[in-house]
Amino acid sequence: MSPAPRPPPHPAAEKGNHHDRDRFLQPRRLGRREFGFAQAVKVDHTICVRGRLSHDDEGHFLRPDDFEARTGQVFADFEKVLAHYVPGIGRRRRVRCRRSPTKGPTRMSSLFTPLTLRSLQIPNRVWMSPMCMYSAAPEGPDIGMPTDFHLTHLASRAAGGAGLVMAEATGVRPDGRISPWDLGLWNDRQQEAFTRVTAAIKAHGAVPAIQLAHAGRKASVDKPWLSDRYLTEDENGWQPVGPSPVAYDGLAVPRELTVDEIRQLVRDFAGAAERALAAGFQVAEVHGAHGYLINSFLSPASNHRTDAYGGSFENRVRFAIEVVDAVRAVWPEDLPVFFRTSATDWLTENPQDEREGWTGDDTVRLAKELQTRGVDLLDVSTGGMVRDAKIAAGPNYQVPFATQARQATGIPTAAVGIITEPQQAEEILAGGQADAVFLGRELLRNPYWAQHAALALGAEPTWPDQYAYVVKRRTH
Repeated sequence: MSPAPRPPPHPAAEKGNHHDRDRFLQPRRLGRREFGFAQAVKVDHTICVRGRLSHDDEGHFLRPDDFEARTGQVFADFEKVLAHYVPGIGRRRRVRCRRSPTKGPTRMSSLFTPLTLRSLQIPNRVWMSPMCMYSAAPEGPDIGMPTDFHLTHLASRAAGGAGLVMAEATGVRPDGRISPWDLGLWNDRQQEAFTRVTAAIKAHGAVPAIQLAHAGRKASVDKPWLSDRYLTEDENGWQPVGPSPVAYDGLAVPRELTVDEIRQLVRDFAGAAERALAAGFQVAEVHGAHGYLINSFLSPASNHRTDAYGGSFENRVRFAIEVVDAVRAVWPEDLPVFFRTSATDWLTENPQDEREGWTGDDTVRLAKELQTRGVDLLDVSTGGMVRDAKIAAGPNYQVPFATQARQATGIPTAAVGIITEPQQAEEILAGGQADAVFLGRELLRNPYWAQHAALALGAEPTWPDQYAYVVKRRTH
């Protein structure tokens, strides 16, 4: 039995050309029924109405925009065209059609363009910042080991679409932890426990990264939701160390490190990097920010030494350079090393503050040196050196420092700090202000931020298969 002949095109639909008829219309109420998105007249003179976003003949998403401009029709003609192709629409007849699979994004997004560093391709530029969870065992055989909580915390952000997921500041030795409940990577049990985490991150298509750290004079503190105060040795704490006996406000005075101890610390960073590689991490980041040990050597606000590790700019950056050299020496040539910096202490820039601090210009000088040492990306944050710094925080407030370093040196940079909206992040990258964005608190609020951002920017989300077959049924 031959199929019934199709009706000729409605005159209103002929006002656009052959391809312009393949458009979506905006939500429209017909009688008592509202169609969410309706597929307009197709080339073969059929139409589908489902209340869902559909696709054109080639499987691409069609968007509910500029209907009048593209078809030459006034929107009021929609009901006439629809009624012409779907007899009985006035009786709210439901017409179904089969959905075609998508072939990819409708337009390019800077945020969802892969970034290649050395031989490592990172699938997008939405990255998860390292954030301490204070959830590891503080002592005993499991000290510093990632737990099921850490596994869930990190893997869920990979499932949520982040292209790179970085584990929290991980102590390269016991006294390098910020708190007794921080992660560590100085023994075999910790290394083995991390293999589960890296495998889970990779399983969701993301790159596993780790931040190697020593907390220095800001170590041995309580959980922040309890008191955030210094913990004594009787409370499972320890004596903090630093470049000079200059305390962070409210914490214990650190013991000044000897030159031999500094050299041992360099070896400790290298040892932790070797373990990180064995555990499956693909990016190692050296933590040189937020007032912790390396940063405290960089800044004249906390480094009052008079030997080879203090005084001049060249001496104050010596420890950071030695750590980078040691990590780069044990890290594969085809995998990247990051360096996190506090681009400013927010002291020198404040005309009302007489204290001398680290500045954006200092960061540019350091970035040039780091480039020659094999650092592949500068993770640019600010602050953390003194508790009373005056910081005018707001959306994008740290982005200019990432831009400054990028433009002055050519080193790739990642921007951080109150980046909360997809279009905001897109504009940072599209405008050449940075090469990637790190999200912290926003990914705690919404682990699937990247998936939603992809939809908002016209890119294709990367839902896990277990989610995708259900999630993709809804488009609004």
